[in-house]
Formats: sequence, C-alpha cells, structure tokens
Amino acid sequence: MIFKKIAWSLLALVLVVCITAVLMRNTLLQWGFEKIQERARKKNVSLTVSEIDFKGLKTISINNLSVKPDSSDTLLVIKKADVTISWLTFLKLEPVINKLDADSVILTIYRLQNRNNIAFLNSHKTDTTQINTANGYNHKISGIANRVFKLLDVATTINNLYLSYADSTYNQTIIVPSFVYDLKQLQTCALLKTQNKFDTLFVSAQVEKEGKVYHYNISHPAGGKTYLPILKQEKFPKLGFKSISGKLTYNYLNDIELGIDAQIADLHINHWRLSESDVVMPQTQFIGTIKIGVQNLSIDSTSVLKLNNAQAMLYANFSKAEKNSYAFKITMEPTQADTFFKALPLGMFNTLRGIKTKGTLSFNLNFELNGSKPDDVKFEASLQKKNFSIINFGAEYYGRINQTFLFDALDGDRLVRQLTVGPESNTFTPFADISSYLKYAVLTSEDGSFMYHHGFNEDAFRQSIATNYKQGRFARGGSTITMQLVKNCFLSRDKTVSRKAEEALIVWLIENCGLVSKERMLEVYLNVIEWGPDVYGIGEAAGFYFAKQPKDLTLAESIFLASIIPHPKYFKYSFSQDATLKPFLTSYYKLLSNKMLGRNWITDADTVGLTANVILTGPAKNFVLQATDSLPMPADSILQQDLQIVD
Repeated sequence: MIFKKIAWSLLALVLVVCITAVLMRNTLLQWGFEKIQERARKKNVSLTVSEIDFKGLKTISINNLSVKPDSSDTLLVIKKADVTISWLTFLKLEPVINKLDADSVILTIYRLQNRNNIAFLNSHKTDTTQINTANGYNHKISGIANRVFKLLDVATTINNLYLSYADSTYNQTIIVPSFVYDLKQLQTCALLKTQNKFDTLFVSAQVEKEGKVYHYNISHPAGGKTYLPILKQEKFPKLGFKSISGKLTYNYLNDIELGIDAQIADLHINHWRLSESDVVMPQTQFIGTIKIGVQNLSIDSTSVLKLNNAQAMLYANFSKAEKNSYAFKITMEPTQADTFFKALPLGMFNTLRGIKTKGTLSFNLNFELNGSKPDDVKFEASLQKKNFSIINFGAEYYGRINQTFLFDALDGDRLVRQLTVGPESNTFTPFADISSYLKYAVLTSEDGSFMYHHGFNEDAFRQSIATNYKQGRFARGGSTITMQLVKNCFLSRDKTVSRKAEEALIVWLIENCGLVSKERMLEVYLNVIEWGPDVYGIGEAAGFYFAKQPKDLTLAESIFLASIIPHPKYFKYSFSQDATLKPFLTSYYKLLSNKMLGRNWITDADTVGLTANVILTGPAKNFVLQATDSLPMPADSILQQDLQIVD
C-alpha cells in the first residue's frame, strides 16, 4: 500500500513538473536562449533574434535570427524558422530538434585577409601536435559524421536558401529555392552563380538509417558540365561532371570504413599541376573502401577504378608513423591494348589520340616510402605487352625523327628558332662525326645505362625520389635521355603530371616497339639540346667554345661540355675571371673519368695528365671575360648540385 502511495506521489510530482514546464515554457525558452547567447559571446559572436517563443506545445517560432562575429560581417541570417523539439530533452535543457521549417536563410562567408567572419571557428582548436586516440583521424572524422547523423534525424524544409563565399581568389553564390528532406529522401536543386554565369545542379538522395547506407544522384538538367562549388581555390582542383550517382556506406568500429560506389559521367578535372586544360574522363567508376584509422588513411586493396572499359585495382596508404610513410599500388590485368588506349583521359596523351593497336597490355606499379628511411624507397613499374603492335599512329608519328625534321628550340615557352635536324643543315653532326669522348661523357653524366635500358632507369628514379623528399624540393630529376628527347621533340615543356605521364607512355612505345634506334636517339639528342646562350646542338657548341669540329673534342673538353648540360646558360660561372675552370669541377672531372674508365669507354692512357682545365678559343671566351652579365649569378654550390652522375 505504501508503495502505491509513493508511486502516485511521484506521478503527481512529474505531472506538476510537466504542467509547470508547459505553463512556463516561454520563460524556460528565454532562459535557455540567454545561455546560448552567453556561450556565443565567449567566442566573440553576437547571437540575436527579434522574437522567439513557443507556437503550440512543441514548436518554437523564431523570427529574424542573426549570427555576427564581433568586428566582422554577419555570418548567418534566418528571417523565419519553426523548430519542433522533443519535450523530454527540452526538460534536460538539451533540446533535440525533430523538425525544422525555415524561410529566407542567408549564409555569407568571407575568408579575406582583413575580412574573415569564420575565424572564430578556429579559435578553440585542439592541439594536434601529438597524435593519440582522442585526436586521431578516425576520431575527427567520426565527430564530423556524428554531427551529420544528427542532422539526418531532423526533417528539414528550407525555402529560399542563399549561400555566398569569397576569398582572395574566388567568389561564388549558391541559391537553393527549395530544400526538402523527410528523413528518407532528399530533393533539392541549386543555382550556382559565378561571375554572372549561372549553372544548375539537381540533388537527390535516399537514406537507409539502420545500415547507414546513402544513395545519391547529382546531375545537370541540361546534360552539360557543372563544376562543384567552393572548390575552385588554387590548392584544390576544379571538379566538374555531367552526373554522379552511387551509394555510400559508413561503418565505425576501431577504424572508420567508408564504402564508396561512384559512377561519374563526363568527369572534368582542372588544376595547373595536372594539366594546362581540363582532363576529361567520359565514364568513370570507383568501387572500393576507404579506411580511416588513428594515424593512417588508406584505400583498400580490393578497390577498383574503371575508366571506360579498362579497369585497375588500387591500393594506397598514408601513415603518420615514423615521419610519415606512403604506399601506392596499381594493378591492371591483361587488357586489350585498344581498350587501354581508348580509356586514356581526354586532355592528356594528346599525341596518342586516335592510335589503333592490337594485342594485350598489363600494368603494375608499386611505390613505398618510409619518411624515416627515404633512401630505401621502393619504386617498381612495368607495362607488359603480349602480341602487341601498332596498326595506326594517332596525332603524332614518333618514328618521324628517323628522318630530317624541324625542331623547335625553346627558351621556356618562347620559340627561339627552328633547327633542321638532318644533313640538310650545316650545323648538324652525324653520329660518326662526334667525338667518342663527348658521347661517353654525356652518357656517363646523363644516363649511364642508356644503351641497355628500355627507356626508364628505375634506380635513378628511386634516387631522385629519395633526394627530393629529403630536401623538400625538386632537387634532382630522374629523366633518361629517351625521356628528355621525347619531351624536347614531341611535347611542351610544362611541368605537369599530364606531360610526364604522356612522356612515359611515348618512351615506352619508342623503346619497346623499336621505333627509333638507340644510336639515332643519341645522335638527335646531341644535335638539339641547349649548350649555351642561343647555342643548340654539338655542332654549334664545339665551335662556340673551342672553334673546332665535334669530332676533334678532347676528353677534358668533353667532360666540361657534359658538366654544363643541366645549366647551359650559366656556363660562364664555371670559370674564374682568368678563364680557368673553378676548383669545384676538379672532383667532377675525377668522378666522371673514373666512371668512364670503369666502363672501358676510355683507357688509362686517356687520363694521363687529365685536369679540370680547358682553353676557350671560341666566342664563349668573350662571355667569360665580360665584367657584367644580365643573368643572376648562381652560387658554386648550386652549380655543383647539378653535377649528377646517373648510372
């Protein structure tokens, strides 16, 4: 009996509390809003409304809400919003929103040097200098995901949503006339305005909450190309597409696993590091899993990337452990060669456009770098052929350099002049008429295994990766003579991923299909490379420096000429004011001659009396003796760094 009385008393107390809360709900609401305002003020943000009160029992009506950081522009304005809450959480003073209806929402973001209205969001960032389970990658992403999941528990309707963004390089306005999400489906469209140009995106999605599976579709109504908004800053690539659809799954135990199935039609990627123009992939699909741990990010090895009808398995991993470590693998099983070439993205491989082939190709790439042991870098790449042959070349016939051809001598992007590479030119020097000393000195300094490899020197490339990583800059190249020749004869000089990828594929075709002999490649190379100011080819170089024919060059003269290939315009700074070579070249002469001797390219007799000394007898002497020069003088240490021996 006593328990019944206690139970009825508790029930009565609860009823009294609930009735009191209902009767005093506006007072509680005002008190709670003032607490929120206090929190905002601690972050130097003003949060104001013209009116906030209950409309009915569970719906809070808000008019003219404004969020404005102190001494900055207004960040957010909401003209009118109705928020439906859970009473149970309201009594805990931690109200959970069940439904949101808003009208005329204006979000304006400025990220300018003297005009930044989101700086307050970074004012209380956690110190991430020490990685632990509290601030690992998985913890950070799960925090973001949990916020998103909370939003997905709110049925939302927004009419007239305006978003604008501006930084020092870019500005954009996004207008969303209607945004509707009913906990199962999302439907909206967005008008994108950039510099008075309008574009439209339609977005739809379906949510399976229990399995955390999200189906999505984003498309352009006119079937054209739409660039994703906001990502047009210099450090981000511009991403555009006709449509993208698929599904996303989310799973979080110890690590986060994001399952991604994305099908993209007419994907456009634009970035100055990638290509000078848009890179376009007509049909792209990625099916795989991205894993996010405490210290690592990875793409699971079962992931597949499809470009048109060609596909490859991908694996990638980045870890913060041991000064950062990186791994990347691509595996393409035997694929019809024509399928492979047709899958190459537009905007890249332009000289290959239209090529027709037969046979099969397979590709493997394996890259691993441990930041604490960069010299142990692993890099292996191979493109294997079977019954492969070229039926028709595309936009460029790479075998044309077997005959006389015109070569564009460039200074950066500026055309200096055109050279005729062949016996019709009085400065062209046939292979047989070039001093053996010069041939072997250049081979030793630029590409010691040129006569034996198939266009690529993986050891030199590994050394290049290690050196560049340790110095934190591009300090050493890994290009073979074939690669340099392809770049000079067939491609632009831009430093983009697109150019390097096309260069590598052309090199493979030339070397593996026997399009040009090694002897002819070296002959062309020696006749077109720059050797000084407006000096191209060994015929001009021998006369400019020594007033003699290429066949008469001595070993000392040949080693000097090899030493200036990396910096031909700065040749004069290899000399002292009395026109003698500077001391730093002594070790280079010794190293290069010993390498040549070890390969039996010269004899012991050739090295007798060899010193780092040459006598300039051509026009170059006047350049050296000039007191001033318009070119900035590099330090001897910079010149010395360029004196690499590539085995």
